[in-house]
Amino acid sequence: QTGSGKTHTMLNHRGGEQERGIIPRISEGLFTRIAELTLRHPNRRFLVQCSFMEVYNEVIYDLLGPSKKDQKSGGLEIKEQKGLGVYVKDLTETVVEDAAKLGQLI
Repeated sequence: QTGSGKTHTMLNHRGGEQERGIIPRISEGLFTRIAELTLRHPNRRFLVQCSFMEVYNEVIYDLLGPSKKDQKSGGLEIKEQKGLGVYVKDLTETVVEDAAKLGQLI
């Protein structure tokens, strides 16, 4: 799968409107929608949190946390908890206020 365009498809933030990746498009749409709803419902509050991980050779790496070399060699663990569901243990979650901050994180 090397060189097949996965990163470009997901992350591309350069070029014109039609060339942007999925994450920048979704981010812009999400925060536009939040702004519209905030105008209509001033008392409504929103919390957007971002995690970013990579699964490489069946090992999960936290891309917002410490550098890969500082992470434990076995990667992060997938867990399941009643009421919470499936999650990645110790995966960094960061609060994001706007599309620009999300773009900076990734």
